[in-house]
Amino acid sequence: TIFFVASTVSGCYLIHISNEYGYLAIMKRSPPLGCLWIWSVIELNLSWALLSLAIATGFFFQGGYSMKL
Repeated sequence: TIFFVASTVSGCYLIHISNEYGYLAIMKRSPPLGCLWIWSVIELNLSWALLSLAIATGFFFQGGYSMKL
């Protein structure tokens, strides 16, 4: 349960800051969040990991975010 919540929240927050904040804020916040997100997803069972990634994907599309390069 803890890993599922951690992966869902960190993934959604990482998507949010990547699209809403400036470069320096992203560079400060994204490395620890990215590590937490990946570690949490790896620790989950496959079905829970896929559900967490599906929630993050839904958050991405529902929020109208884009992939910035």
